[in-house]
Amino acid sequence: VSPFTTWTTIANTTSTYTSGALSQTTQFHAIVQSGSCATATSAATTVTVGAGSVGGSVAGGTTICSGSTSGVLTLAGNTGTIVSWESSVSPFTTWTTIANTASTYTSGALSQTTQFHAIIQNGSCPTATSTATTVTVNPISVGGSVTGGTTICSGSTSGVLTLAGNTGTIVSWESSVSPFTTWTTIANTTSTYTSGALSQTTQFHAIVQSGSCATATSTATTVTVNPISVGGSVTGGTTICSGSTSGVLTLAGNTGTIVSWESSVSPFTTWTTIANTTSTYTSGALSQTTQFHAIVQSGSCATALSTATTVTVGAGSTWLGTTSSNWGVASNWCGGVPTATSDVIINSGAPNNPLINTSAVVNNITIGVGATLAFTGTVNSLDIRGSITINGTFTPTNGNVVFGSSSAQNIPALTYDALTINGGSDKTLLGSTIVSTSLTLTSGTITLGTNDLVLGASSSITGGSSSSFIVTNSTGRLIQNNIGASGRTGNINFPIGNSASSYTPVSLNNTGTADNFNMRVISQVNSSYTGQTPTGTTLSSNAVGKTWFINEAIAGGSTVTLTIQWNGADELSSFNRGNSSIGYYNGTNWVSSSISSAGGSNPYFQISSSNSSFGAFSVGDNNSPVPVKLINFTATKIGESVVTNWQTASEINNDHFDIERSIDEKVFEKVGERKGAGNSSSVIDYNFIDETVSAINPQPSTIYYRLKQVDFDGAASYSTIVSIANNHNKTFEILAVQPNPFAENFKLNFATSVSSEVSIQVIDMFGKEVYTGNTNAVSGVNTFQLPANNTLQSGVYFVRLTQDNETKTIKIIKQN
Repeated sequence: VSPFTTWTTIANTTSTYTSGALSQTTQFHAIVQSGSCATATSAATTVTVGAGSVGGSVAGGTTICSGSTSGVLTLAGNTGTIVSWESSVSPFTTWTTIANTASTYTSGALSQTTQFHAIIQNGSCPTATSTATTVTVNPISVGGSVTGGTTICSGSTSGVLTLAGNTGTIVSWESSVSPFTTWTTIANTTSTYTSGALSQTTQFHAIVQSGSCATATSTATTVTVNPISVGGSVTGGTTICSGSTSGVLTLAGNTGTIVSWESSVSPFTTWTTIANTTSTYTSGALSQTTQFHAIVQSGSCATALSTATTVTVGAGSTWLGTTSSNWGVASNWCGGVPTATSDVIINSGAPNNPLINTSAVVNNITIGVGATLAFTGTVNSLDIRGSITINGTFTPTNGNVVFGSSSAQNIPALTYDALTINGGSDKTLLGSTIVSTSLTLTSGTITLGTNDLVLGASSSITGGSSSSFIVTNSTGRLIQNNIGASGRTGNINFPIGNSASSYTPVSLNNTGTADNFNMRVISQVNSSYTGQTPTGTTLSSNAVGKTWFINEAIAGGSTVTLTIQWNGADELSSFNRGNSSIGYYNGTNWVSSSISSAGGSNPYFQISSSNSSFGAFSVGDNNSPVPVKLINFTATKIGESVVTNWQTASEINNDHFDIERSIDEKVFEKVGERKGAGNSSSVIDYNFIDETVSAINPQPSTIYYRLKQVDFDGAASYSTIVSIANNHNKTFEILAVQPNPFAENFKLNFATSVSSEVSIQVIDMFGKEVYTGNTNAVSGVNTFQLPANNTLQSGVYFVRLTQDNETKTIKIIKQN
């Protein structure tokens, strides 16, 4: 073989030779020998060996959509020349010659997946076939159709929607509501879909894609959504007289068409169909109260009932209001204007609501739900001889409501302009009640129970007697507002008693600051009270067996004269009305006003003036446990001592006072004694200086004092406890003015810890100084009185004391 320099022996001695298969160009020659001569080499012949055909490979196969070309296909790696190309469709057994001898090829439009290869021949060698490439042809995307659209009620699902007839896979679904221009993607790639709850008519379609072909949209199906049936409301119900028609009833606010109307009579459980599909209806003649409603249906949704209207068929004195609001017009009533025997019914829905502008009188009266009753004009009253039932609204302002039955009645808890009690029977409050203008007690009682009866700031009570008064049989109180110098003045009557047979009124005159006062009375008197709860011993002698609880709304500023009335039957054993007084329980013990003979003659009365503290009051005699009326009790720290001051308005059998001190408000020790006046009906001032405070060891931060009042027989009672801060600060205080109010002159006690001059001014309500003077005060308690030649006119004044640039002021009242 080339380069023909090395030769390989072939064991052949014949004159012919055929080689085996050759793969390289090869030379052949023969070795010849004649006898023993040297060998000779023949001339060589050359067998030229050419390369075989190599098909190579076709590349460029891809995936296309039906109707597209193959794109450029390329042959490479072949040996030999290209004889032709061939193509074949599935199952790729039959090939079709393509007259193309180039190394590239682009097909025409294809509709089936097709393979392509090339035929190669090198010289005279046999042809070879290249490897094939495949052009995959996808069918065009076909959207198909979605079916299953139906009509549903709002809030329901679409039901199963189905896609069919599509070519390609499902990419997603889409939905759109009217006007169906905007679509929302639904992440669903299956051939069925069920929506969630729908509230609007909605279209649905699917998005389909075959291979890499463009997507296609299916035809849509529509799910029609009907709104839920809404019954709406029927209006027009009114009150009619028996035998009249309903008048026009109207349905409004409904959603859906009217299927029919229905009617029902009391108890409104059974309904009768009315063949009416319009929005209005007028009944025939009615003899019973009847309700009407309509049945409404929206599309295929469930039917709905409208709200019903009631046509009330009145009997007797039923309000129609067809003519006007005037109570006194006969045509506004079934049966004419009511009388004292009429049972009146006022229902809602009348064209006009009734207004009382006359002296109306009824037996029983019922104000229905939604109905109203009120007053108008100036001559307007409603006399109720039976009962009143308020299910609607009763506005009793601008009128007088009279409860005038001879039988027991209940008074609803309302705000009345004027309220009159008549008929001689007992009336019971059903709740706390307000009277704005006037309460007239003609005949009969009002029992409060646990409810308050309140008279407004400008109201008044007319009447009040043993046959007509207010019974405070429980915790309920009679409250009258704005009593005092700047409000309602003079004697204000509180006509109260604790039972229907016990009339024990109180008259109250407040010359101080106007305030609201409340009262009630109970049928016992005790030795002590906690609030308004009797404690201690219930007294059985020497007193009136009643306790009047009298209180003001805002403590302080009131100066009240009380007149308390009782009956002989109310007096306990041995009560001496000839030596009696009004007693006040101060939280610790009873204190009393001046002893005097009771006024009146069954009923009797006693008077107590200058009351400024309130709570439990009663009436006792000179042997009852109310011997001393203590006006005030104070303690003031001055230097190392404490000055105690107190006043009594009256004393009975008072032997002495013990002054007691405590450092813990629990254990008290006697530190001094002052002799009592025995019996007195005038104001008496007392004081005691405790000079032993500095001996207390250790020194407490607070010191407490109280008075122990001891009778000649050894009986004792205690005052309230007062406390002072135990410090060493400078003291300058006004202790007391007595009497206050005063008629001629007053005595002002003040305390100071510094001995120096004090200037004093008396100033009237207009800021004018009517007195100016000075006094040389000493450390301790000092007293000031106006000079005898200095007289004041009646009115309110202010006394101003100034020491070392510190000023104290107190109000005083001069009376004629």
